[in-house]
Amino acid sequence: MGITRKVLVLTCGLFFSHGWAHAAFLDKGLEAYHAGDFKTALAQWLLFAEQGNASAQSNVALMYEQGKGVVQNHQAAVHWYTLAAEQGEAIAQANLGAMYDTGRGVTENDNTAIEWLNLAATQGYAHAQAYLGVMYVNGEGVTTDYLRAYMWWSLAADNGDQPSAQYQHSIASKMSPAHVTKAQKMATRCFNSDYNDC
Repeated sequence: MGITRKVLVLTCGLFFSHGWAHAAFLDKGLEAYHAGDFKTALAQWLLFAEQGNASAQSNVALMYEQGKGVVQNHQAAVHWYTLAAEQGEAIAQANLGAMYDTGRGVTENDNTAIEWLNLAATQGYAHAQAYLGVMYVNGEGVTTDYLRAYMWWSLAADNGDQPSAQYQHSIASKMSPAHVTKAQKMATRCFNSDYNDC
């Protein structure tokens, strides 16, 4: 099908829900990250990650996953992603799902990957929705289901994931018109239910 696994990359979007003081320090981490000063970024985020800030935990996990400012350590990445994911941080949930899918830092487990990806996808996180589409096409952790793949790619495309529109078109060519219509209705129902009926 020509569909490659999406690499989920945190764009360091920070959610400043812990007050202006925290926001300032998290912002300094973001500035350092964009300047290529990964050690400073890591130091800034680690302060708040250790205090339980989910965004900071997710950023620290990414640093460990990519080996930026620290020696690459997938097990440490999984640790920090898990802490953030358990607090409902969608990016961490999606990235943790990807770690379970690929077996980086944990034993590969497609069922657990699906669980984490689904949690992120039902928060409207486009990259998790796109990843779920791939999992449904490939039958990883789920039964192969082109209808669900189409549905998730439709939602992801609507949420700004441009490759998902291409994937959606590609899978539609393997489906009957009736199945495409059904998948479109599934996507509409999922979206209209605020992702509660997917």
